[in-house]
Amino acid sequence: MGEVVEFPVHDRTLQQTESWVVKTCMKEGLTREMALEVAAEYKLIHESLFDMEKSKLSIPPEAALSDQQVAAIIPAVRNLYVGQLARAAHIIIGLLAREKLKLRS
Repeated sequence: MGEVVEFPVHDRTLQQTESWVVKTCMKEGLTREMALEVAAEYKLIHESLFDMEKSKLSIPPEAALSDQQVAAIIPAVRNLYVGQLARAAHIIIGLLAREKLKLRS
């Protein structure tokens, strides 16, 4: 499990994400059954993890930014935030898959 692959976060359904998890895990040596188990375990985490993405971002008033500046900053902050969530998802999936491989050995 050493290859870094892009986690599908933007405009993907949970079903598409689960499919990606299964394909990625199988490519890394897990059986289909094990990959499905990883996807099922990850599914329990996914919703709470990515609910954070929907939270409202705000900039404190003391920053004294104009509405135009805020409008320019918020999309970049949100993209950074989603990127961090995707990284967390990668780590979680990797740990779940590693545990399945250990159990197989």
